Parts: sequence; C-alpha cells; structure tokens
Amino acid sequence: MDRPFPAYKGDDPYVFVCYAHDDEGVVYPEMAWLHERGINLWYDEGISAGKVWRAEIAEAIKGAHRILYYISQASLASDHCNREIDYALDQAAEIVPVHLDETELTPELDLALHRVQALHRANDARYQQHLLDALGQSTDSIEPTSHVTASRVPITQRPLAVTFAITALLCAAAITWYLLPRESPDALAADSLAPIRAIAVLPLENLSGDPDQEYIADGMTEELISELAKLGSLRVISRTSVMRYKQSTKSIPEIAAELGIDGVLAGTITREQDRFRVTVQLIDARTETHLWSDQFDRELSSVLALRSDVARAVAEQIRLELTPEQETALTSSRRVNPLAYDAYLRGLQLKGPFALARNWAPQALEQFERAVALDPDFAEAWVALGKAQFLLRQLEKSREAVERALELNDRLGTAHAMLAAVREIDWDFAGARRAAERAVQLSPNDPGVLEVSSIS
Repeated sequence: MDRPFPAYKGDDPYVFVCYAHDDEGVVYPEMAWLHERGINLWYDEGISAGKVWRAEIAEAIKGAHRILYYISQASLASDHCNREIDYALDQAAEIVPVHLDETELTPELDLALHRVQALHRANDARYQQHLLDALGQSTDSIEPTSHVTASRVPITQRPLAVTFAITALLCAAAITWYLLPRESPDALAADSLAPIRAIAVLPLENLSGDPDQEYIADGMTEELISELAKLGSLRVISRTSVMRYKQSTKSIPEIAAELGIDGVLAGTITREQDRFRVTVQLIDARTETHLWSDQFDRELSSVLALRSDVARAVAEQIRLELTPEQETALTSSRRVNPLAYDAYLRGLQLKGPFALARNWAPQALEQFERAVALDPDFAEAWVALGKAQFLLRQLEKSREAVERALELNDRLGTAHAMLAAVREIDWDFAGARRAAERAVQLSPNDPGVLEVSSIS
C-alpha cells in the first residue's frame, strides 16, 4: 500500500507513529485523517537514505511530542515495534496506545502502560474525538464514521490523589534528570573545558578473545552505569541506549550528538581466572580530548570495590563535589563470591526489551537464583532476582527478594524502586511513595530506578 504522505521533519511538535506494516490498511487511512486535521506525524517513511535505521528512529522518538502506538497481534509480534516501544519507555515518552483488535497485552506491557487510558477502535462511537484529545488536538465534536469506533477504558482504578502524588514525584525526578545543565554549542566552542554533566558509558570491549565472555563486558558496563548514576549532578545514559553502540564504528562526536552528552567513558575488560582487569578512559566528547585513563586490577571477589573506585575517579576528573551521602554510596568493601558474581553477570547479559520480558526473564531469573544461593548476602543479586520475579508476576517472591536486599543494604536505590513497584501493586500507595522518594534520593540518575519507578 502506498504511504499516505511524507513524514514530518520540521521543528513543530509531532507524533511518532509505531505500527506493524501488516496493519497498513487500517493505520494509513487513519494517519491521513489525522494529517488532514493538522497533526504532524513521523513514521518510518521519514528515514533518510544512507542513515542508520536505529539511530534515526531513536532521534525521532526522543524528539516526539507523543508516541501513537497501534496495538495488534502483528505489532506485538514485531521486533521493530517492540524495540521502539521499549526505547520510548526508557525515554519516559508519553505513549497513546490504540488497540486495533482485542489482542491482549503481554504482562510486561500491561505493567508498563497500566496508568495510561487506552483507546479501542472497536467498541465506542467516540473514538475519533478521544484520539484527537489524547494527541493534544482540541477540536469541536466529531461525528463518528461507521467503521471507526472505540472507547477509553481505564486499565486500573485507584485513588486519584495518591496516583497524582506518586506521578508528580516521578515526573519531577525525570524532569530534573533530563534538564541537568548541558552546554550550548557556542559555549562549548568558547570553553572546551566546561564541566561534563552528561555522560555515556560505552559498552566495554572484551579483550579475552573468547566470545563466550561477552556477558562479562556487558554486565560490567551496566554495573558502571548504575554506579555513576548515584552521582546526583551527572546525567547518565541508560544501558538500553548505549548498547546499540556495541562494536559501532561511529565517531565519539557522532555518538555524543545522538545521545545529547558531553562526556564518554570507554574501556576494555579482561578476565583471567578469578581476576578482572578493567582499563577505562574518560573522553570529552565535544573535542575528542582524552581527559584521563587508568587501569583497575582486582580479584573477582573485590569487584564491588572496583565499580566504586571507577565512579569516584570519574567524579574527581569531572570536578563533581560529592555529598557525604554520595561518598558513602560509593564505598563498598564487601567481598562477593566469584561464582555468584559470575551468575549475576550472566543474568544481566540476558536482559532484553522490557516489552519482551516473558522471553528472557525466566532464563535471567535462573541465574539470579543461582547467585543468591551461592552468596546469600549479595544484595544486588537479590534486587535483580526481585525484578525478574516482578516481571513474571511472581509478586510474593518479588516482595521477599526486595525486602531481603534492603536488609542487606538499605542504600540501594534500585531496591527501593522495586519496593515502590511492589507496594503499589499491593495498593499501599503511601508506602510506594516513600520508597520511590528514597530510590530517587539514592540514585537520582539511575535509568533502572527511573524505569522501575515509572511502572510503580
């Protein structure tokens, strides 16, 4: 089917359209109808020749005013759609779900979108009016057409005052995270030494020569992201966003422009029996200037201290003033069972798109269960286990795992974020709000904290 019009490429607000091509016969006429009513739409017709598909899609999602998500059997089975929605959720984008049929959401998407009022094309004559309202287009009442009907159905009922309070808290945290200072191009040209306040940890390179060791590099990348996210005045790019640059040939400035950052942490990792050697370098992405590099050689049992040492060194190099609480958060002298940490990294490496959790979470859960069996005092592994159980709707087990993590270490922001999610499922909204506040306080820039808090 011919595409109805060129994708929007201007500077005004626009809507990103996520759909499966099997649904073109329904989606394209509706897009044309919206276009006629002055709504700017970007869809995959807008990908420029010679551009990397993932990069342009990511740019379009980040710049969109809203995400219009057409849900059907075809779109739920589409890898492209799942990656787009997973990235949109990671970016805390405002999603407008439209059900084209009676397809049931996956449990993961149901959790992620449970606060959103969905639109259904099949069972209410006010669908078109509701769609325009959801997309922010004020208009007079529209008479329904004979073939387009729907209703807005609240997925979850809850006390509005409590919902608004928790939502306001998490939105404030996300806005603070997004609006942390970044220098303008003119200022950067005038002062190449302007402080770095937004950073990406690029996927560590595995130097072992063994492809089976990739899980170590990927897992340690995520660990460094989480550790740096404890620094309140530093915006840290999420794992989902950086992993697409694994083995990328793009230049540092190109990556910086796509992610909106001014600093990059890159490096390598080697494992030799029960030792890790991590070499990292800090790069000013605006000038490609190498600011600092160092090598960290630790026993595997001391890997928790290695993460903290790297984060403290980065904070010193970019001239961050740490609060006493942040100093404490970056102090870890506890040793971990090497086999438990190995299982934990394997579990982290298995993580996939949130929308497809049912495909990867069972395997990850097995690794996290092995980790806590080998080292019952490994708090981070208990958090990871609790999250996997939560995604698989094993709520009682998830609660127990999170509570165990907090008994071991009550300064883990991810543990408090998971506690907020579990408490809200229990309708303990006051408890959920307290846990969410503590999570943001401890890890204000942790993408994992913001991701889990967004579904709480």
